Amino acid sequence: GSKSDRIDAQENRLLKQQTEAKARELVGHGQSMDFLTVVSEPYTKRMNLRGDMSSWSCYQVWNKVGRGAINSAVIGLRRKFIPSNGNTYQDIFLTLKSTNSSDDDLEAADADFIGLLR
Repeated sequence: GSKSDRIDAQENRLLKQQTEAKARELVGHGQSMDFLTVVSEPYTKRMNLRGDMSSWSCYQVWNKVGRGAINSAVIGLRRKFIPSNGNTYQDIFLTLKSTNSSDDDLEAADADFIGLLR
């Protein structure tokens, strides 16, 4: 691809901000001060099975809300260079949320959630 169809640093910052904002929306207003951000980092998109020539940028945020009772995550993906337009974006946000019913096995629940993010 040409330089114009690559995602630059400013576009990556915007994707990060949008992903973090969507993750905060999942926390809820009543719990806005009672959460821990476990992961907030770029995400590596895997496999390109269809020969897509687009540039991709991905960012993920994982929050634990309350005393480990709720895991929530947002993965933001930005696709640039949609054929025939060249400068068009598609932003996709994947949302994951789980609730633990007991405190007995929080580590196993976290491990399961991490598996979903990978």
